[in-house]
Amino acid sequence: RSQGHAARRRGPPRPGRRALEPDRKVFKKEMRAFFQAMDAAMPSGKTPVFIVDSIDHCRGRAATFDEVRDSVESLFSRYASEPALPDMHVIYTVPVYAEPAGWEGRIWPVLSVKVQERDGGDCRAGIDLLRQVPASRAPGGDLERLLGSRIDRVIRASGGLFRRAIPSGLRAPGQLLVKDGALPVGTADIDQEERQQCSYAAAGLTEEQWDILRTVRQTGQLRVPRERTSEAWTLQALGYVLRYRNGVVDWYGVHPLLDKLLDEA
Repeated sequence: RSQGHAARRRGPPRPGRRALEPDRKVFKKEMRAFFQAMDAAMPSGKTPVFIVDSIDHCRGRAATFDEVRDSVESLFSRYASEPALPDMHVIYTVPVYAEPAGWEGRIWPVLSVKVQERDGGDCRAGIDLLRQVPASRAPGGDLERLLGSRIDRVIRASGGLFRRAIPSGLRAPGQLLVKDGALPVGTADIDQEERQQCSYAAAGLTEEQWDILRTVRQTGQLRVPRERTSEAWTLQALGYVLRYRNGVVDWYGVHPLLDKLLDEA
Protein backbone atom coordinates (compact mmCIF):
# COMPACT_ATOMS: atom_id res chain seq x y z
CA ARG A 1 0.00 0.00 0.00
CA SER A 2 2.69 2.48 0.98
CA GLN A 3 4.69 1.61 -2.15
CA GLY A 4 1.62 2.27 -4.26
CA HIS A 5 1.16 5.69 -2.71
CA ALA A 6 4.85 6.47 -3.26
CA ALA A 7 4.59 5.52 -6.91
CA ARG A 8 1.62 7.80 -7.41
CA ARG A 9 3.40 10.69 -5.77
CA ARG A 10 6.40 10.33 -8.03
CA GLY A 11 4.24 10.09 -11.12
CA PRO A 12 5.14 8.46 -14.43
CA PRO A 13 8.50 9.16 -16.08
CA ARG A 14 8.41 12.02 -18.54
CA PRO A 15 8.03 11.02 -22.21
CA GLY A 16 11.45 12.28 -23.34
CA ARG A 17 13.25 10.35 -20.63
CA ARG A 18 11.10 7.24 -21.01
CA ALA A 19 12.04 7.01 -24.70
CA LEU A 20 15.78 7.47 -24.24
CA GLU A 21 16.76 6.07 -20.84
CA PRO A 22 16.21 2.27 -21.23
CA ASP A 23 19.22 1.72 -23.51
CA ARG A 24 20.24 4.94 -25.20
CA LYS A 25 23.39 3.54 -26.79
CA VAL A 26 21.47 0.85 -28.66
CA PHE A 27 18.70 3.29 -29.59
CA LYS A 28 21.20 5.81 -30.89
CA LYS A 29 23.16 3.18 -32.85
CA GLU A 30 20.06 1.74 -34.53
CA MET A 31 18.61 5.16 -35.33
CA ARG A 32 21.82 6.40 -36.92
CA ALA A 33 22.28 3.18 -38.88
CA PHE A 34 18.81 3.69 -40.38
CA PHE A 35 19.61 7.23 -41.52
CA GLN A 36 23.08 6.33 -42.74
CA ALA A 37 21.48 3.72 -45.01
CA MET A 38 19.07 6.37 -46.24
CA ASP A 39 21.95 8.75 -46.89
CA ALA A 40 23.83 6.09 -48.83
CA ALA A 41 20.84 5.68 -51.14
CA MET A 42 20.74 9.40 -51.98
CA PRO A 43 22.26 10.80 -55.18
CA SER A 44 25.97 11.47 -54.84
CA GLY A 45 26.85 14.87 -53.45
CA LYS A 46 23.37 15.63 -52.15
CA THR A 47 22.95 16.26 -48.42
CA PRO A 48 19.53 15.11 -47.18
CA VAL A 49 17.31 17.45 -45.17
CA PHE A 50 15.23 15.61 -42.59
CA ILE A 51 12.27 17.54 -41.13
CA VAL A 52 10.75 16.36 -37.85
CA ASP A 53 7.39 18.06 -37.68
CA SER A 54 4.58 18.27 -35.11
CA ILE A 55 6.75 18.23 -31.99
CA ASP A 56 5.13 21.63 -31.51
CA HIS A 57 1.87 19.76 -30.81
CA CYS A 58 3.27 18.71 -27.42
CA ARG A 59 1.47 20.94 -24.98
CA GLY A 60 -0.38 20.46 -21.73
CA ARG A 61 -3.23 22.19 -20.00
CA ALA A 62 -2.62 24.18 -16.83
CA ALA A 63 -2.10 21.09 -14.63
CA THR A 64 0.43 19.40 -16.91
CA PHE A 65 1.97 22.26 -18.88
CA ASP A 66 5.17 22.51 -16.80
CA GLU A 67 5.72 18.75 -17.04
CA VAL A 68 5.36 18.74 -20.82
CA ARG A 69 7.63 21.76 -21.18
CA ASP A 70 10.29 20.17 -18.93
CA SER A 71 10.13 16.98 -20.99
CA VAL A 72 10.60 18.75 -24.33
CA GLU A 73 13.37 20.99 -23.01
CA SER A 74 15.08 17.96 -21.46
CA LEU A 75 15.19 16.27 -24.87
CA PHE A 76 16.95 19.25 -26.47
CA SER A 77 19.23 20.12 -23.53
CA ARG A 78 20.07 17.07 -21.43
CA TYR A 79 20.01 14.87 -24.53
CA ALA A 80 21.11 17.61 -26.93
CA SER A 81 23.49 15.35 -28.87
CA GLU A 82 20.87 12.66 -29.50
CA PRO A 83 18.63 14.43 -32.08
CA ALA A 84 21.62 15.25 -34.32
CA LEU A 85 22.08 12.93 -37.31
CA PRO A 86 25.37 12.37 -39.14
CA ASP A 87 25.75 13.76 -42.66
CA MET A 88 22.28 15.28 -42.57
CA HIS A 89 20.58 18.61 -42.08
CA VAL A 90 17.84 18.12 -39.48
CA ILE A 91 15.02 20.55 -38.70
CA TYR A 92 12.80 20.10 -35.64
CA THR A 93 9.63 22.10 -35.13
CA VAL A 94 9.51 22.47 -31.36
CA PRO A 95 6.88 24.24 -29.24
CA VAL A 96 7.28 28.00 -29.07
CA TYR A 97 7.57 27.84 -25.28
CA ALA A 98 10.65 25.58 -25.30
CA GLU A 99 13.99 27.18 -24.39
CA PRO A 100 16.50 24.31 -24.27
CA ALA A 101 19.60 25.61 -22.50
CA GLY A 102 22.06 23.07 -23.93
CA TRP A 103 21.00 23.15 -27.58
CA GLU A 104 23.91 24.28 -29.77
CA GLY A 105 22.07 24.26 -33.08
CA ARG A 106 20.45 27.30 -34.60
CA ILE A 107 16.94 28.29 -33.56
CA TRP A 108 14.57 30.23 -35.82
CA PRO A 109 11.18 31.48 -34.66
CA VAL A 110 8.36 30.48 -36.99
CA LEU A 111 6.73 33.79 -37.85
CA SER A 112 3.53 34.54 -39.69
CA VAL A 113 3.83 36.37 -42.99
CA LYS A 114 2.89 39.97 -42.26
CA VAL A 115 -0.26 40.67 -44.26
CA GLN A 116 -1.30 43.60 -42.08
CA GLU A 117 0.47 46.39 -40.22
CA ARG A 118 0.02 47.02 -36.51
CA ASP A 119 -2.48 49.76 -37.30
CA GLY A 120 -4.62 47.25 -39.22
CA GLY A 121 -3.70 48.44 -42.71
CA ASP A 122 -2.64 46.06 -45.48
CA CYS A 123 0.97 44.96 -45.83
CA ARG A 124 1.10 44.67 -49.59
CA ALA A 125 4.47 42.92 -49.68
CA GLY A 126 3.20 40.10 -47.47
CA ILE A 127 -0.03 39.69 -49.41
CA ASP A 128 1.85 39.52 -52.70
CA LEU A 129 4.24 36.95 -51.24
CA LEU A 130 1.43 34.66 -50.15
CA ARG A 131 -0.28 34.97 -53.53
CA GLN A 132 2.62 32.91 -54.89
CA VAL A 133 1.49 29.85 -52.89
CA PRO A 134 -1.85 29.20 -54.62
CA ALA A 135 -0.43 30.51 -57.89
CA SER A 136 2.11 27.66 -57.85
CA ARG A 137 -0.73 25.14 -57.46
CA ALA A 138 -3.33 26.62 -59.78
CA PRO A 139 -3.37 25.35 -63.38
CA GLY A 140 -1.25 27.76 -65.32
CA GLY A 141 -0.91 29.94 -62.21
CA ASP A 142 -4.43 31.22 -62.83
CA LEU A 143 -5.65 32.48 -59.42
CA GLU A 144 -8.75 34.00 -60.93
CA ARG A 145 -9.92 30.51 -61.87
CA LEU A 146 -9.89 29.44 -58.22
CA LEU A 147 -11.06 32.47 -56.26
CA GLY A 148 -11.86 35.16 -58.78
CA SER A 149 -11.13 38.61 -57.40
CA ARG A 150 -11.38 37.40 -53.81
CA ILE A 151 -7.87 36.01 -53.39
CA ASP A 152 -6.61 39.03 -51.38
CA ARG A 153 -9.58 38.78 -49.05
CA VAL A 154 -8.81 35.14 -48.30
CA ILE A 155 -5.13 35.92 -47.71
CA ARG A 156 -6.00 38.74 -45.30
CA ALA A 157 -8.36 36.41 -43.44
CA SER A 158 -5.52 33.93 -42.90
CA GLY A 159 -3.56 36.46 -40.86
CA GLY A 160 -0.47 35.34 -42.75
CA LEU A 161 -0.33 31.95 -41.07
CA PHE A 162 1.51 30.20 -43.86
CA ARG A 163 0.33 26.63 -43.36
CA ARG A 164 -3.30 27.69 -43.43
CA ALA A 165 -3.08 30.68 -45.67
CA ILE A 166 -4.86 29.35 -48.74
CA PRO A 167 -7.70 29.21 -48.97
CA SER A 168 -9.25 28.87 -45.50
CA GLY A 169 -8.52 31.33 -42.73
CA LEU A 170 -8.43 29.01 -39.73
CA ARG A 171 -8.18 25.47 -41.04
CA ALA A 172 -6.15 23.47 -43.52
CA PRO A 173 -5.84 24.51 -47.19
CA GLY A 174 -8.47 23.21 -49.54
CA GLN A 175 -11.62 23.57 -47.43
CA LEU A 176 -13.25 25.89 -49.93
CA LEU A 177 -12.04 24.23 -53.09
CA VAL A 178 -13.29 20.74 -52.19
CA LYS A 179 -16.87 21.94 -51.88
CA ASP A 180 -19.33 21.03 -54.60
CA GLY A 181 -19.97 23.79 -57.07
CA ALA A 182 -18.40 25.70 -59.88
CA LEU A 183 -15.19 27.69 -59.72
CA PRO A 184 -14.29 30.36 -58.96
CA VAL A 185 -15.48 30.17 -55.35
CA GLY A 186 -18.14 32.79 -54.70
CA THR A 187 -18.44 35.38 -51.95
CA ALA A 188 -21.31 33.52 -50.31
CA ASP A 189 -19.18 30.37 -49.96
CA ILE A 190 -16.35 32.35 -48.39
CA ASP A 191 -18.78 34.07 -46.01
CA GLN A 192 -20.17 30.72 -44.92
CA GLU A 193 -16.73 29.18 -44.43
CA GLU A 194 -15.57 32.12 -42.31
CA ARG A 195 -18.70 31.92 -40.14
CA GLN A 196 -18.17 28.19 -39.60
CA GLN A 197 -14.52 28.62 -38.69
CA CYS A 198 -15.26 31.50 -36.31
CA SER A 199 -18.00 29.48 -34.63
CA TYR A 200 -15.72 26.45 -34.29
CA ALA A 201 -12.86 28.47 -32.80
CA ALA A 202 -15.01 30.57 -30.46
CA ALA A 203 -16.80 27.54 -29.02
CA GLY A 204 -13.51 26.10 -27.75
CA LEU A 205 -12.17 29.23 -26.05
CA THR A 206 -12.27 29.78 -22.30
CA GLU A 207 -13.01 33.15 -20.72
CA GLU A 208 -9.34 33.33 -19.72
CA GLN A 209 -8.31 32.89 -23.34
CA TRP A 210 -10.71 35.61 -24.50
CA ASP A 211 -9.05 37.91 -21.93
CA ILE A 212 -5.62 37.06 -23.36
CA LEU A 213 -6.81 37.79 -26.90
CA ARG A 214 -8.16 41.19 -25.83
CA THR A 215 -4.84 42.02 -24.19
CA VAL A 216 -2.91 40.97 -27.30
CA ARG A 217 -5.07 43.22 -29.46
CA GLN A 218 -4.56 46.17 -27.12
CA THR A 219 -0.80 45.79 -26.54
CA GLY A 220 0.58 43.88 -29.53
CA GLN A 221 2.39 41.64 -27.05
CA LEU A 222 1.87 38.18 -25.54
CA ARG A 223 2.59 38.69 -21.85
CA VAL A 224 0.59 36.79 -19.26
CA PRO A 225 0.90 35.77 -15.60
CA ARG A 226 2.62 32.44 -15.06
CA GLU A 227 -0.64 30.68 -14.23
CA ARG A 228 -1.96 31.52 -17.71
CA THR A 229 1.16 30.48 -19.62
CA SER A 230 -0.36 27.25 -20.93
CA GLU A 231 -3.44 29.13 -22.18
CA ALA A 232 -1.29 31.68 -24.00
CA TRP A 233 0.92 29.13 -25.73
CA THR A 234 -2.13 27.08 -26.70
CA LEU A 235 -3.58 30.15 -28.43
CA GLN A 236 -0.37 30.63 -30.37
CA ALA A 237 -0.08 26.93 -31.26
CA LEU A 238 -3.65 26.97 -32.60
CA GLY A 239 -2.91 30.02 -34.74
CA TYR A 240 -5.30 32.28 -32.82
CA VAL A 241 -2.41 34.52 -31.72
CA LEU A 242 0.02 35.29 -34.55
CA ARG A 243 3.62 36.44 -34.29
CA TYR A 244 5.00 39.03 -36.72
CA ARG A 245 8.26 40.93 -37.10
CA ASN A 246 9.12 44.53 -37.94
CA GLY A 247 12.84 44.48 -38.61
CA VAL A 248 14.20 42.72 -35.52
CA VAL A 249 11.24 43.53 -33.25
CA ASP A 250 8.48 40.95 -32.84
CA TRP A 251 4.87 41.82 -32.17
CA TYR A 252 1.69 39.79 -31.87
CA GLY A 253 -1.78 40.05 -33.32
CA VAL A 254 -5.09 38.24 -33.00
CA HIS A 255 -6.22 36.10 -35.91
CA PRO A 256 -8.34 38.41 -38.11
CA LEU A 257 -11.44 36.20 -38.00
CA LEU A 258 -11.36 36.06 -34.20
CA ASP A 259 -10.51 39.72 -33.89
CA LYS A 260 -13.99 40.51 -35.25
CA LEU A 261 -15.55 38.63 -32.33
CA LEU A 262 -13.62 40.22 -29.48
CA ASP A 263 -16.09 43.05 -28.95
CA GLU A 264 -18.91 40.54 -28.76
CA ALA A 265 -17.27 37.96 -26.49
